[in-house]
Amino acid sequence: MAVRVQARMRIDGEWIDVSIHNVSSRGLMARAGAEVGQRSYVELRRGDQIVIGRVAWSQDGYFGLRAQDRIDITGMLGTAAAADRRSDAASGWIERRTTPRDPAPPRDRDGDGSRAFGRRFQFILIGAAGASGCAAAATAVFRMLQAAILPAMSALGG
Repeated sequence: MAVRVQARMRIDGEWIDVSIHNVSSRGLMARAGAEVGQRSYVELRRGDQIVIGRVAWSQDGYFGLRAQDRIDITGMLGTAAAADRRSDAASGWIERRTTPRDPAPPRDRDGDGSRAFGRRFQFILIGAAGASGCAAAATAVFRMLQAAILPAMSALGG
């Protein structure tokens, strides 16, 4: 589908502006201000759409990109229309810079539940180890006292 939308592309860790001229479900043709090397891996972003792929060909500033995953064509074009309007509520576009963020995530999602379980489990293990140590010490003391008392009891006739 022939289109002309602006996007940003990261190649070799550097972001550049590109103009997308043609989009299909598995690739696109775009024009960049700088020469893009063939077989380079790039990340292309248009609004919330992200396309990761490899440059299949490059000539005179134009290049063809073979996408790693299927491209959501309507999403990419819908993002383009929404970006031009910036705040049309009917299109579902939300300007992220002016919308307040959600409050802190629930306790389950930030790991507090796992930490609480870990603390309880650690407490139980340390308590069990302490009880085992006390039982072993009591048994040793009982045997030592028994060894001392038995000869005295047999001498007394008991």
